[in-house]
Amino acid sequence: MRNILIKIVVAVIVLAIAITSIVIYKSQQEPAAEISGTVTIELVPLSGESVTKQLEYQMGDTLFGLLTENFEVTYEEDQFGVLLYGVDQIQTDFINTYIALYVNGTYSNYGISSISLEDGAVYSFRETKI
Repeated sequence: MRNILIKIVVAVIVLAIAITSIVIYKSQQEPAAEISGTVTIELVPLSGESVTKQLEYQMGDTLFGLLTENFEVTYEEDQFGVLLYGVDQIQTDFINTYIALYVNGTYSNYGISSISLEDGAVYSFRETKI
């Protein structure tokens, strides 16, 4: 009788350890990605139709990442960041035009690599004459 009681106690302890391990493992897993916000991206060429897209983003996303995932982007990366050569119908040669970045209607003094996403913000990529 005593051996059976010991086996039951050991089984209960092992079961409790297993359940605790599962609970700890599950609590350390990354939660499913939740939407952190929505932004608007505008492409404004010198001639032709502008394109506007509202995009949802998640924590950890970047403006450059959203751009490359949703548009055809031509760029070069160097030690200073990302240099955009083209976004969909906007293409630049840096002789006659460049792509200016505006955040909520204000010219950005920072490049696309340095800009954080903000819920409700409007990011405009405007083809601009030099």
